[in-house]
Amino acid sequence: MNAVSLHQGSSRRQVDITIVKQFLLKAINSMLGEISDFPWGETEHEEPELRMAFGGYSWLRKEFVIWKFHFNAGEREFQQAEISEWRGLGAGRKLLILGDPEASLSAIRRAERTNGERPDPSEDVQQLSKRRLLELLDARNIREGSGLDIEPFEVLRDIIRDESSPYVGGSPQLIKVYQHMNVQPFGVRWQGISQPSVAVLGRVLARGERTHIPVLNPDTLEIERNKENS
Repeated sequence: MNAVSLHQGSSRRQVDITIVKQFLLKAINSMLGEISDFPWGETEHEEPELRMAFGGYSWLRKEFVIWKFHFNAGEREFQQAEISEWRGLGAGRKLLILGDPEASLSAIRRAERTNGERPDPSEDVQQLSKRRLLELLDARNIREGSGLDIEPFEVLRDIIRDESSPYVGGSPQLIKVYQHMNVQPFGVRWQGISQPSVAVLGRVLARGERTHIPVLNPDTLEIERNKENS
């Protein structure tokens, strides 16, 4: 984040996100290459168990784009893969789900290399989320439609509430990305440990604390503004 904010072309919106993506990837790998002073008996850093989503609006391509950053064990560096449209599911639908565990072939191979626990397909968060989303689109008869609205948020909300996975929890986090390359975070009215609260990017607001950002009611999906946490 600091590397991007200190990059003058990026901070002034002078360069496209496709260029920022390459700069960010280079910065991450440069930081990785600076790791030294390894524990006794080790000559290199451990394989990072990290995947990251990076995306936004490309004014060069006139479309929203999103990439997944992942560590390539063979090359010992982070690489990127652009997310394409979901085949066979209407038009204009791009979806990136990052969950742990992930019972993919790459996750299984990673577990074998690191002597880690092999992920169980029944616990696969990504497959669970995709299945829930398809069920929701089918129930509303919009599976062959175009684009997505707030359906992925609804899937996340329900998975958290019904505790479908022990790997998904807490309050949902929601940010809207605009074509003018600005972003709008949303608060979410959520049931806290003892009482309903407003959570902003995972932080529960203190009682009486006000927020200037819009707050989403997760049940009605209506927006409240300038709401005080109570």
